Amino acid sequence: MRTTASKVNALLREIWRPAASAKDTRRSLVSSLLRVAGARRCRSRPIDTAIRKLSESDDFPWVIGAAYWSVRRKEKSLPSGTVFTPPKLARQVVSRLLPGLEVVDLGAGTGMLALTAAKKGFHVIAVEEDSEMMLVLDALSRILKVRDRIDLRLENALGYCGRSDQQIMANPPYTRHHLIPTHKKKVLSHLASRLGAPLPLTAGHHAYFMIYAWTTRWSQREVLLLPTNWLDAKYGKELRDIMMMRGPREIAILESADGRPVFENALTTACLITTQACSSRTTHSKQAPRIRVIEARNTRLNHRVARRRYIAKLEKILQSDGRVPANPGHTVGDVFRVKRGVATGSNSFFVLSRASADELGIPDEDLQPILRRLSRRILRSQLQHLWIPAKHPSAASLRRVRKGRSLHVDETYLCKQREPWWRISIPVPPTYFMSYMGRGEPTVKANERGLLNLNNIHGLYLRDGLPRRVAERVVAWLRSRSGIAALMTCARRYEGGLWKLEPGDVERLELPKNLL
Repeated sequence: MRTTASKVNALLREIWRPAASAKDTRRSLVSSLLRVAGARRCRSRPIDTAIRKLSESDDFPWVIGAAYWSVRRKEKSLPSGTVFTPPKLARQVVSRLLPGLEVVDLGAGTGMLALTAAKKGFHVIAVEEDSEMMLVLDALSRILKVRDRIDLRLENALGYCGRSDQQIMANPPYTRHHLIPTHKKKVLSHLASRLGAPLPLTAGHHAYFMIYAWTTRWSQREVLLLPTNWLDAKYGKELRDIMMMRGPREIAILESADGRPVFENALTTACLITTQACSSRTTHSKQAPRIRVIEARNTRLNHRVARRRYIAKLEKILQSDGRVPANPGHTVGDVFRVKRGVATGSNSFFVLSRASADELGIPDEDLQPILRRLSRRILRSQLQHLWIPAKHPSAASLRRVRKGRSLHVDETYLCKQREPWWRISIPVPPTYFMSYMGRGEPTVKANERGLLNLNNIHGLYLRDGLPRRVAERVVAWLRSRSGIAALMTCARRYEGGLWKLEPGDVERLELPKNLL
């Protein structure tokens, strides 16, 4: 029996053979789908036969979708942050819908959610603003003979106005804020304010879908497939408050059984949030949702203790209305200020090796040693040089500025926030370094050489007035087995065993009572 991946590869070979470019390949695939669906009357071609044969298998929509997304990624025309729903997750979403109610699929894409719901007997309104994805969904629904259960709407998902006998399902785009064009950010921010839930311009695209779904008056239930990063983060307080006011029924943390990412092109842990509006929001908001981890095999959250601690942590945050309770004892933040390292906006341009700096003729006064990677033993190969032109740049640095413009480095998000774009703000070197993310154990290392650190490494800054021996005592605990275990309980979890430590979470970490 052929695997889904082998079917996708075979289909791609079939459509790439006669095509001259990725765009032609895409057109060939879409045209063939429309011919097989009967939407276009013309002579059949070999690719049509391959698609008809594939349509007999259960994974047909995923095979077609995966091939289509692969081609669009190849030509870089896929909307930023787009993640497509694997069949297992689509079934998880549909299983949480209320029977008998019409379903609105916000941002339907090529229809993994819509087709799964339609095959289960739901009538679906699929809202999508990408016209070509809508064509693919139309063709797939005809081939699978569920077109009579799907109503296609070519429009912005956040502008849809529904009826009182409907419910929402969605897998919103995971677009990070710096990838959203400025003009679109302003439109989204205005929408959030109009809905009574203003969000900062640093909010990701999925946050606006959450606000829209949880403030509608017409939806009876909402099932959203989301990243988990907002659940236990300080910046997610506004979203958690709105979720609690809406009436959360269940928070299901999803992890793949084989330890691989849930989504093919997004390294994140996903969660399913099920909410349902209640006539009395005051009483409903006091009811805690059911929180559970599902499919957690061969992953860090499979450990019973880790899973229990993570669930308890979420329950505590939700019970305190999104605010992490004040800690009566001492915390890491009482001893250290935890800060991210230098953010350049383009490390490949601003961070140079010694050989590259010499080749470019950049003088030492325009360079500063910086740590690019953190390990238990800092090696010479991990030291690089940050290019920081002086107030009056040298001739070599001026050439570097012109080179940056020609490479459009000045158009990156962070560079556009600086004036001039190449002048990076340089902090004081930290007292200690700490791992930001990884798969092994976190590392804490003394900054014995007075180095700067890039933003993939945290800096621990000793609070004013505290003696060095206090810092050494805290660091010794952080390096101990109990300290590492405590750090891991406050770490954010991602697929493939990846973890991330946020500065605020580290500062709030409670120290043993007798440590200080």
